[in-house]
Amino acid sequence: MLGRGTFGIARAVEELIAPLSVDSRVEMNAVAQAAPDPAATWLTLTQMAGRPSMPLRVPPAFVTRLPLTLHYGLYRRYRSAEAAHRRSRMLARAAWKAIKSVDMRRVSLPEWDVFHSTFLPLPSPAVTGRAQRVMSVYDVIPLTDPESAQNLDLRAQSLALLDSIQDGDHVLVNSAFVAREVHRIRSIDTTHIHIVPLAASERYATATPADVRAARRFAGVPDAPYVLTVANAQPRKDLPLLIRAFGHLAATHRNASAHLVLVGGDWLDASSTHAALAEHRALGPRIHRLDYVPEHLFPGLYAGASAFVFPSRAEGFGLPLVEAMKAGVPVLATDASTSPEILAGAGIIVGQESSLELANELASLLQDPSHAAEYAARSVQRARDFTWASSAKMIGDLYLQLAR
Repeated sequence: MLGRGTFGIARAVEELIAPLSVDSRVEMNAVAQAAPDPAATWLTLTQMAGRPSMPLRVPPAFVTRLPLTLHYGLYRRYRSAEAAHRRSRMLARAAWKAIKSVDMRRVSLPEWDVFHSTFLPLPSPAVTGRAQRVMSVYDVIPLTDPESAQNLDLRAQSLALLDSIQDGDHVLVNSAFVAREVHRIRSIDTTHIHIVPLAASERYATATPADVRAARRFAGVPDAPYVLTVANAQPRKDLPLLIRAFGHLAATHRNASAHLVLVGGDWLDASSTHAALAEHRALGPRIHRLDYVPEHLFPGLYAGASAFVFPSRAEGFGLPLVEAMKAGVPVLATDASTSPEILAGAGIIVGQESSLELANELASLLQDPSHAAEYAARSVQRARDFTWASSAKMIGDLYLQLAR
């Protein structure tokens, strides 16, 4: 059961489906939530199914048109954080009940051994029949991060996902951190929570000098060292920490030529990021904000970086960390959430509140080639632990275990 779109979770699902669909042990069927234009969903899935490397079977009744605007209307009148905590669970349940009754009851589905929802809440057992049920939970950030919790739409989606999980269902997560959070919030049997990490495409390891030059031209970065991050500007990503660290770096270290590249647009409340940029406006020519980067330029953009920084305070996995390590770039992150787990000693960990510590660690990488080479080698070695093929095999093994 698929979600929508071609980036983020949807892209990860597609990367996993490709090796799963050629696994002789598994016959894949797809049920998809329709995009705003149902024809777009049909086109996406039929293109996937038509690839020689992806013999995915799409049943005739594969599309369900889920009215995702429903919970927006329910929540519009409850805007305060206090009201959100009081009413969100009740309204999330009401929204999902309406969604189920409107759509899933009209879909004629085949008999399956395993029903795996990779994005949407699990439908009722009346829909899934005798199949063993698996729900992918990528994070529970709207329920645990105070600033994210104020977005009532995201909170509704997280509650709907967790509330759709019934006794005996299985949950697939991407990190031990999220496994602990799901168990804490929902008291799900730990033997029913399965950790399958995400991965990065091999193309991140094969960028050429021409790819790096093309990425530099797009970002407007001259032939100078640059520090990279890939994260949208919302509070939990803590871009202000990195911007302040870059200010310290420019002011106190002999790295006057270094640039900072911030990839990601505004989302939720970006005011703290804008304030930090305004505070360091004198560095404006050396700070490059890119709302959008074409997908084919990412390998070169990572490969050209002297260091990759991930200051996020809350993640479900942290895919940019793996992409940067795949590109052989030294990585720095804060001691929060999943970052220490994903890096496992391959990167440099700094405190969540210390921009000066981050600046000093960046200076060490930029000024000491042997230090940078050591952490680049660590990145490459750690990245080998994350492949889409191995993750897909873990999922295939789980399907077979549940189907017995």
